[in-house]
Amino acid sequence: MFSNILYDFGRWGVLWKTLIILALLSLVWPKIKNEAFLSYGILFYFILIFLFSFARIPYLSSWGDSSNRMLTHLVPIIIFFFALKFNLKWKDWNQLSDLLISSNTTNKN
Repeated sequence: MFSNILYDFGRWGVLWKTLIILALLSLVWPKIKNEAFLSYGILFYFILIFLFSFARIPYLSSWGDSSNRMLTHLVPIIIFFFALKFNLKWKDWNQLSDLLISSNTTNKN
């Protein structure tokens, strides 16, 4: 399972490395309501997948691995958690894109 995540046999790219960085950043970010429910749920699901990977040997080092398919269920929940945690709203993204566009136009002049 870890070879699929860490060595890109599972075609995840930098997703898991990015999620680990966001998880570390979320430790110092202010807590949200019901954070324990989501964070422990994600952690226990990941541990459950890890334990399943020991129950059935050998797991494949490829995208078709069943632990990889189980992880695809976990990724949207993790992204949803980070969106709640960092209070990402579409309005904020629009303000950010306006800021980036305006800074790019000022740099060109």
